[in-house]
Amino acid sequence: GGDDDDHAHDADDGNYEQRTHTQSNGGGGGGEVCYRKQDEYLRYPHNAPQQVIISIGDLGRLRPLTFLNDSLIDFYLKYMYREVLDEQQRRDTYIFNQFFFTKLNKAIVEGNDTARLKLAKWTKNVDIFAKKLLIIPVNQSCHWSLVVVTHPGHCVPLNLDAVHESSSTSTSSSTVCKDMLYSLISRDVFMEPAWVHTLRTNAKVRAVQQYPCKILHFDSMRGCHTTPHILNTLRTYLSDEWQRRRTHVSHRTFDCNAIPGISLGVPQQSNATDCGVFLLHFAELFALQPFYDGGGSVSGRYEWFARNNVTHKRADIKHLCMVLRSKQGQPHIDIDAVLDSLQITVESQSGLCLHSATTPHKSSLHSSYPEYNNHNAYAYRYTYQQGEEEEDDDEEEESISEFEEFEESLWDTDEDHLKRALVRIARNDPHLYTTLRDIIWEEDYAENQ
Repeated sequence: GGDDDDHAHDADDGNYEQRTHTQSNGGGGGGEVCYRKQDEYLRYPHNAPQQVIISIGDLGRLRPLTFLNDSLIDFYLKYMYREVLDEQQRRDTYIFNQFFFTKLNKAIVEGNDTARLKLAKWTKNVDIFAKKLLIIPVNQSCHWSLVVVTHPGHCVPLNLDAVHESSSTSTSSSTVCKDMLYSLISRDVFMEPAWVHTLRTNAKVRAVQQYPCKILHFDSMRGCHTTPHILNTLRTYLSDEWQRRRTHVSHRTFDCNAIPGISLGVPQQSNATDCGVFLLHFAELFALQPFYDGGGSVSGRYEWFARNNVTHKRADIKHLCMVLRSKQGQPHIDIDAVLDSLQITVESQSGLCLHSATTPHKSSLHSSYPEYNNHNAYAYRYTYQQGEEEEDDDEEEESISEFEEFEESLWDTDEDHLKRALVRIARNDPHLYTTLRDIIWEEDYAENQ
């Protein structure tokens, strides 16, 4: 998950802006420093234009089960570009600010052509068609995903109508692209139709796989972001830029033939909050070692990286921030102590307030379970809703009683019956499936140690 508004959940737990934490300076002067949530912790790049400022509150979002916000996304993408990629990779890559897609989408949805065309200023000094990779973070509906455009300047269109498939009848280019978009699903998606497996040898799919110019969509909660809408939005932008940049060449139509789009099967998150971390990991790995064969990814590329790489990335980014702060000559801050003192909780930065038997919360998480639409795509969304204030302690006691009753009933349930029910429900609930799978994997790992 990701925050459309950095402070979207802060108000639920009190006015953090007014809270302070006092810590010894440690610089030998015997003084003390008073910290607030919004105080600057780090700016990057140091002494350079277009800096990203990371606040003390932002550091709290690197704890497990918290949302990464725009500052952390832009910070790490800038760091990756400047200090992880080599010189040739930097020449080949352009990374858009995370606000770019938000503004582009808003302008198109509202029909504001003036605002849409003003986005040309974002790349006025960059010829995006001379790049091999365009990396575009997408934030919609409190969720992050990643788009990568490969070889946008490739001008020879892909003519799928000329590709003959001996085992099937001819199909139009747009229909094939649309079918591929919805059907190239990872192996973990349930109710996968049998005909999907034929795509591994389908001539049209293989043609797209070998075609250099594509829009690749990486979504760690696949189906949460509507891929066709994202593809069409970016095709509109690319068309605008081509007309502005390539006035001396013939007109180019950015459709499925010119730039097909693929919703890649990629490793999936097992909670509602890791999408920002997955975005950063997708971007870093792809920029370092890009694969241009996207289009045949029915396998889901689960061999691409281990799940614990994402878990460790939060701690790695936090450590990186501490190292960069130290290099900039700033005093050490016990960030965990500051966060605790300011009462910046994990819940307040995740939107998840889970009921427990000991600490009932006055908010709830409502999940809309995934349902297949007529294109075999699934949607999985989380909606955070602030609950009504309880007017007396009786309702709080009632919620405790309900949970205890549920827990007692769960332990009394027949194990075989419970397992059968979980298997049945997991067939249509990828989130439940991944949670149960992780529990099984952890159990197997512990037994083998």
